[in-house]
Amino acid sequence: MKYDEIKPDVLADLYDADEESLSAAEREQLTPILNSLKDFGERYEIPEQIGKGAEKEIFRVYDRRLGRRVALAYPVKCGSNEDQEQFLREARLTANLAHPNILPIHNMGINPEGKPFFTMELLPGDSLKDIVNGLKKRGPDYVAKYPLDVLLNIYLKICDAMAYAHSRGVLHLDLKPSNIRVGPFGDVFVCDWGLARIVYSEDSGELEPGELDGDELNDFTLSGTLKGTPGFMAPEQADGSSSKTVQTDVYALGAILYMLLVYEIPVPGESAHEVIEQTLHGGVIPPRRRTGHTGCSVSLEAVAMRALSLKPAERYKTVKELQVDISYYMSGFPTQAEQAGMMRRIVLLTQRHALLALLSVLSLIILVGMAAAAIIRVDIERNVAVKARGVAEENFELYRQELVVSQQLNADVLQMLEYLARQPDMRHPFFNIELLDKKLEGDLDPARRKEMLTQKGVLHFIVEEFNAAARCFEASGVGYAERMLPVARDFATLKPDDIALLKEEELAIMFGTSQPIFKQFTYYTYLHHMRRRPNPALDGYAVLAGTMLEEMNGPRPHSVVPLDISTGKSGSVLDLSGKPYSRYKLLIPGVLYANVLEPYSFERLDVSDTPLTDLVELEDLKVKTLRMVNLKWMTSTLHIIPRLKRMGVETLIVEQGRFTGNLKKQLERNLTLVEE
Repeated sequence: MKYDEIKPDVLADLYDADEESLSAAEREQLTPILNSLKDFGERYEIPEQIGKGAEKEIFRVYDRRLGRRVALAYPVKCGSNEDQEQFLREARLTANLAHPNILPIHNMGINPEGKPFFTMELLPGDSLKDIVNGLKKRGPDYVAKYPLDVLLNIYLKICDAMAYAHSRGVLHLDLKPSNIRVGPFGDVFVCDWGLARIVYSEDSGELEPGELDGDELNDFTLSGTLKGTPGFMAPEQADGSSSKTVQTDVYALGAILYMLLVYEIPVPGESAHEVIEQTLHGGVIPPRRRTGHTGCSVSLEAVAMRALSLKPAERYKTVKELQVDISYYMSGFPTQAEQAGMMRRIVLLTQRHALLALLSVLSLIILVGMAAAAIIRVDIERNVAVKARGVAEENFELYRQELVVSQQLNADVLQMLEYLARQPDMRHPFFNIELLDKKLEGDLDPARRKEMLTQKGVLHFIVEEFNAAARCFEASGVGYAERMLPVARDFATLKPDDIALLKEEELAIMFGTSQPIFKQFTYYTYLHHMRRRPNPALDGYAVLAGTMLEEMNGPRPHSVVPLDISTGKSGSVLDLSGKPYSRYKLLIPGVLYANVLEPYSFERLDVSDTPLTDLVELEDLKVKTLRMVNLKWMTSTLHIIPRLKRMGVETLIVEQGRFTGNLKKQLERNLTLVEE
């Protein structure tokens, strides 16, 4: 029955229902959240240990009050009040570091047995150590998923977290790949702040709420005591010195960059003692001298070696300086660390504008060819000019006109390529917003200022800072800024706070109904949204996922298209049979590709009678039963079984005769094969 078909008297009866006629149990069912808070029973249920280290053991638990799963940490050592206090210091300090790339703390307390605990976000994905080990072993999944540009994007987020922590006066002092988590949508979290120290506190009397008190949160037993991880500790940390500074963390960041390049720690050693001795004497081996890594980038080697300098004064002064050098490399510019000469700068300039340089050379060849052809033609005409001088002059004028047209065409091509080269890098919006702000402070040509304001507005828009985007578009007033201004204003009204994120349903509405937004803007907006909210509420996400699939697989949708997804006994159930979907992954060069269905774990997924031709589009998903009837597969038979295993497929449903011979036998040995 449709809403407008409901009779008024039915609605009246519904709203006039006598609450007193309800039983106590029925009334209680009307307020389940309120009732759960009145229940003073155990808040965290169903503990499952998922990790244990020297300081903490971590459990996956269910939070009855919030209705979700979280990670709960207990101290390994809690025999004394000092042990418990040190454990709780980490929780309180981390809770006061609010940043998208720092693990959020939800709660802390003492359990009924008197044992301290704190809860935090339950993070999916791998540690950076897992990723590096996978790359070192040349695991095909890791090699395909984590090329160098993706690793550097992850690294920049680690630097973002540390730059923020340093701005709060906090040193981590235990940065290493195992303390960094990488989620499926490229979200990155710096974890384990147990050794962190506050290097200063505001000396202005009584502390305001949220300010960090070094007297309370620092563990003073650390002074003169060696704590940290050999290979990532700076020399001043390895010798037990108490003079730890921002450069101590910069050294660890250099060690992490080094590992991303060669998959080894910077200093060799057969034991922890030997590694520490090498660290104290500056025994870092340049990455390009490592066996098998002679092709490592000269620029990145210079950055890593500067960050790993023996003397703190010779390292980067701030994490921001280190970030800028990485961004220079990723944008094709020489880094400050390598001190590039003129020839190196010319080579990089050519590489940055390879297409422009190629077209310029081709244009020159075409012009030379046209000139040569014209000269030959003129020469022939001159031979005839003895009898027909006027004809030769006419041909020469024709050559001159063709040359002018060709030169104009070449100029137009160069102008177009120059404009494209100036477009904003939407992979790193926050960094590029800062760069544009600095450029806009200078004396600019009015047209160039308007163009940069438009670029800045686009960057604000894709990270959902709609008020800032609207101000930029309004100040620019040219090109697509005029078309995007009303959209930015509409969503600024819907979400006045630029720091907050849209709900997934609201984001779907923006993608499904806002015509001025180009497809690439949609992809980047989705990507940055999911990086900052990696675990969305699945009910609301169904609307966004459906709209994204429509967006990726055909003409732009003009309305919101939710997925018709249900919940089975062991996961989600989704029937996409007959849908025009062949693409499930975002195609954004230079970033971590993400499948829009990845937040779900499927009990059953049906993609029958669709244009899907390659399992690579689904290989990131977790699916127990996969139905793939009547597909025109292009996937190599060598890759079918490994990809199905990666997906966790237990039952595969296909049409009769799809698989034969040895392949069918191999499939039947690895899973249940059902033929319809």
